[in-house]
Amino acid sequence: MKTVYWSFNHYKTHPYNFALGVCDIKPVLSQVPRFLVDDEKNMSYIKCPAFTDEIKNTFMLKAPFSFRVYKVNNGLEFEGLDLDVYTKILADNPIYGKMWHITLGFVFFSDSPLEMSQQHPFLHNKNSVSKWGNVLQGKYDIGKWFRSLNLAMIPHPNTTELSFSQGDILSYIKFHTDEKINFRQFEFTEKNAMYMQACLNYKKTKFHGIYPLSEVYSAFERNKFRKLILEEIKNNLID
Repeated sequence: MKTVYWSFNHYKTHPYNFALGVCDIKPVLSQVPRFLVDDEKNMSYIKCPAFTDEIKNTFMLKAPFSFRVYKVNNGLEFEGLDLDVYTKILADNPIYGKMWHITLGFVFFSDSPLEMSQQHPFLHNKNSVSKWGNVLQGKYDIGKWFRSLNLAMIPHPNTTELSFSQGDILSYIKFHTDEKINFRQFEFTEKNAMYMQACLNYKKTKFHGIYPLSEVYSAFERNKFRKLILEEIKNNLID
């Protein structure tokens, strides 16, 4: 069994703490769309070992808040949150064809090497961000790096808004192991934020280009960050 520690980095959206809006992390197959359940041929697909092996240890990441931004004439209008909140969580203009980057603040960490990937919620067309665009996939080792997991998307052509409601599915997260996942929640502290900022700062120290993951992993382990972060996490476990 693999233990995955998780939390919500409210320092990322400080002073706006959305932790109370965070939903439980559930397996994708615990919320199968009706069109798959009601059709026998579709059910044979989701029972196929080729699919079940691939979807194993894949979970839904749900929105901790409601959000809407849309184009009006040459400007933007916002709903659901105060304007200054949007400036904290929306990194790029979502209207003019650029990549969307939304600050969410989810944090996952492991006491041993464990790769985690973020995926588009391909089974869920309703109650998800699929209507507006496609989630960009990525993968990193949550036992060798400490960062917040956010949401990056490519908008569909001619899309003029982005919106979702609290509890909507933002993406899937998959843990690349055959072992069962045991989630343990912890309170994200100022010391956690300090360690995370050190990781982000290290990525900026290269004069030209970007460090490969192998290099940032080496720096992380060389400076015993896993031990330091685990100590802080275990001192602040919620369950």
